[in-house]
Amino acid sequence: MIIVQKKPAFSLIEIIIALGIFSLFVTGIASSASLTYIAERQGGEKTVAQAYAQEGIEATRSIGKRGWSEITIGNHGLSKNNNYWEFSGENEILGEYQRQIVISDVYRDANNNIVASNGTLDLHTKKVVVSISWPVSGSQDHTYSLDTYLTNWSSHDWQQTDWSGGDGQANWSITNRFLQKDEAVDITTIGEAKLNLAGANPSPYALLMHLDGQRFKDNGKLTNSSFEQYSGLPPSIDWNGWDEWNWGAQYINTAGQSGPTAAEVYFEWPGMSNLGQVNVPVTPKSTYQFSFYVKGTVSFLYLSMWDQDYRYLQNNGSMNWGYNLISVPISDSWTQYTISFTTSAASNFITFYLSGVAIGVNKYYAVDNFALADEIVYDSSSYNNDGFRQPLGSVPSYTTGNFSQALSFDGSSGSSNGDYVRIPGNDSLNIIGNITLEAWVYPTALGSGVDRPIITKWQWNDGDNRSYRLYINSSRKLVFAISQDGASGNNHEYSVTSDNAISTSNWAHVIGTYDGAAMRVYINGESKGIADYSGSIFNSGNSVPVLIGSIDNNLRDNNRFKGKIDEVSIESIALDDTAAHEHYINSPLTPESVILWISPVPVGIFMTDKKVAGMNIVDNNLYIALLEKKRVETFDMTSDPINPTSYGTFLTTNHSEDVAELGKYIYVITDIASNGVEIYQYNQIPSDAQYIGSLSLADEPRGAFVYNNYLYITLENHTVVVYNLSPNPNAPTYEGSFNTAEEPNDIVIQDNYAYVALDSTDQAIQTFNIGANPINPPAVSIISAIEAPVGITTREGYLMTVTGGAARKVLVFNIETDPANPTALGDMDIIDNGRDIALRGSYLYIGLAGSTKGIQVFDMTFMLAGGSGESNYQVYGTLESSVFDTGADSGYNFISWTENLPAAGDDVKMQIKTASTIEDLNAASWSGPFGPGSFYESGNETIILPTLGYNGKRYTKYLIHLYGSGDTTPVLQDFKLNYTP
Repeated sequence: MIIVQKKPAFSLIEIIIALGIFSLFVTGIASSASLTYIAERQGGEKTVAQAYAQEGIEATRSIGKRGWSEITIGNHGLSKNNNYWEFSGENEILGEYQRQIVISDVYRDANNNIVASNGTLDLHTKKVVVSISWPVSGSQDHTYSLDTYLTNWSSHDWQQTDWSGGDGQANWSITNRFLQKDEAVDITTIGEAKLNLAGANPSPYALLMHLDGQRFKDNGKLTNSSFEQYSGLPPSIDWNGWDEWNWGAQYINTAGQSGPTAAEVYFEWPGMSNLGQVNVPVTPKSTYQFSFYVKGTVSFLYLSMWDQDYRYLQNNGSMNWGYNLISVPISDSWTQYTISFTTSAASNFITFYLSGVAIGVNKYYAVDNFALADEIVYDSSSYNNDGFRQPLGSVPSYTTGNFSQALSFDGSSGSSNGDYVRIPGNDSLNIIGNITLEAWVYPTALGSGVDRPIITKWQWNDGDNRSYRLYINSSRKLVFAISQDGASGNNHEYSVTSDNAISTSNWAHVIGTYDGAAMRVYINGESKGIADYSGSIFNSGNSVPVLIGSIDNNLRDNNRFKGKIDEVSIESIALDDTAAHEHYINSPLTPESVILWISPVPVGIFMTDKKVAGMNIVDNNLYIALLEKKRVETFDMTSDPINPTSYGTFLTTNHSEDVAELGKYIYVITDIASNGVEIYQYNQIPSDAQYIGSLSLADEPRGAFVYNNYLYITLENHTVVVYNLSPNPNAPTYEGSFNTAEEPNDIVIQDNYAYVALDSTDQAIQTFNIGANPINPPAVSIISAIEAPVGITTREGYLMTVTGGAARKVLVFNIETDPANPTALGDMDIIDNGRDIALRGSYLYIGLAGSTKGIQVFDMTFMLAGGSGESNYQVYGTLESSVFDTGADSGYNFISWTENLPAAGDDVKMQIKTASTIEDLNAASWSGPFGPGSFYESGNETIILPTLGYNGKRYTKYLIHLYGSGDTTPVLQDFKLNYTP
């Protein structure tokens, strides 16, 4: 049987739905395939991006290893140069990919944790972010980033902390040596490079003791000794640190004996007053000198002093039981009262009072400049290595010497006996090279198995700290010994012994000397022994004193000198045979004090607003009275003494002629007699000075100078008028005048003498003794000159004037030898007509008033040899290091150093250079942060920029530049160069 099935038909709607379903099905299959393809493609792109990012990190790391400083902050791309990675542009294109490397600084908090940006910058860490971007479709990009932190942990430091080993080392191997320096640089102190005393090396005398009698030195233990610190108002002034009691008295300030203030006790009616200090520390069994200045009209003035156990100062200088008052002489002018005393064995503190008694009315007494001074053994050298007689209560005594006086030593045996002189350790006594020990001796006991020390820096009771010693051995022979390493014995201690013996009860001149190659001893100027030695002297440091007459802190029972010792010296030079004989026949010795004249070097000219009429420098302020102008220009000398910064000008009523200053009061000398002095005052900047008053004079003024609170003004009518600026500098008080031989142009005062520049050639400079009378001083001399001086100034040992005529000269005179009678030393040329002259530090300033409006500057360090004041340092010096071999082509990362800058004009600057060979290094230019000729100027760690071409070089060296104010010296303590080999 055949069955036939009938198939139903599809409607249109069904067909449409079916087609839709099929379409979706096909689309789904296609989409799924497409998504799978895209995912696979994107996964591959990300893998590539990751690889590019990692490559960026490693490339940056390699750049940092080549030179840390080449990892610079900012956006970078990469490129290769000779197979080395380097940054190039802000990004780079790698086919479809773009790579950008972002370098940023890293900051850390106090716990060294990395923080956002408010911590301390870490120069040795950088954050690196590498971003890779690539297009996907249309305008859409994908980005992949990788970040990390890089450090220069693999770097090394080349550091030098000492230069005392000396010059001549071409290649750096001995850590305290260098290649070369100029004469201005002093490297004798371990761990310091600084400027020398100007004009020459410092005096070779580290110690020079004439032992010619008792001396005293203020120990600074009294508080407010000159009454400069006080509170309150008259009649109830309270002086800081002083104890005051009164009955019927008033406390006020008055002009000091040498300073601005002194203490005055005023009695309107009869009364009493005490003024003193309590619990001033002293040392038992020690000798002191107590002094002060006093004047007044009271009926009686007494001094009382006692220690903590109420032992009172007696009239004979002892401290004993029993109340005592010492009468102090007093008159109506300043006189110094002095008394010496010795503390008891139990004295640790003293208290003193001055007691004034007024019987009549309107009486007073004033006191000033108190001093409590230790008894010392005085050192005449420039290093002030004063000593102390020991032990307390049983010290060596002064007696007749070979020259004036000497010290007599008892030579007692026993560890607690024996007298000697102790000189505290000091850098100047830590001599490690050439040396001379010298003395005159008069032994009264020799031999008997006992050494007799003369001069020793030789201690071993607390470790091996032997340096040098000169002594007479048990065989009566002179011995000079040196320790190479602080120890004694073979290969440690080296010595030379005289051929012949020294006799007792006779004076003998003895010398021990070492010149780096041999040791020698001399007796009475003749060589008596020599021994080869070429090593150094051990530096036993400042904790080990120099002893005269003993050894090893006086602990060696019998090894003490017995007899007299005179004229002791320690010198940082080695005497030869000729010099040793000269020292013998020319005793007693004195430190070199030579006044020299060598023409200075002009170092520049800086411009002023107008031509110069007069000028003055006070501290860091330069004042210039502008010629025929009603204004004064002021300059700041702090940072650049050769080209100072102008503060600007302040206006005056009349034409300015000269300027003087006291504190913040400015005295402008004008070109007319009426209102001949205009007074101004400022708070912060001199150019902001405001007019506060004036003085009228008898004639037209020419010049002015302030000294000891007096204003001296030269007038055309052959006089110098004197005004007192204390106690009211805003209202000077006329004190008097004195006459000059010719019309005076200018005036300067140094120490006790006033020097007046006169408008004459035959009578050019007149000298007055201000010390005898500051108001009406006697004239003591007058000298001629090649041309009339118009301006005048002084410096330790020198008087200088500038002439205003066709000669265009600065004339230089010697006032070191005889300040009352200047003698001509020489002269120097200036570029234009001079009008005034001033000094600051080691610079000389000439005010010009010809066709040039400005100041000519000279470096005058040449003439400061032998200067006795603080202001005698060189102003510039250089030191060049040895060549340093880093061992491979290296990257140079940071430069830094440690410095001490005592004054505003002191500075340290550095330059470096690098090269692939030593020959190329010698030919390379000295460079700083901006290339050749520039300087690194901050001791703080400074990055060495890669753009300067330092990197990739094996050899390097540095150059030190020291700049001084003249008054002080900068000190370089170490230098560090960070590099990556």
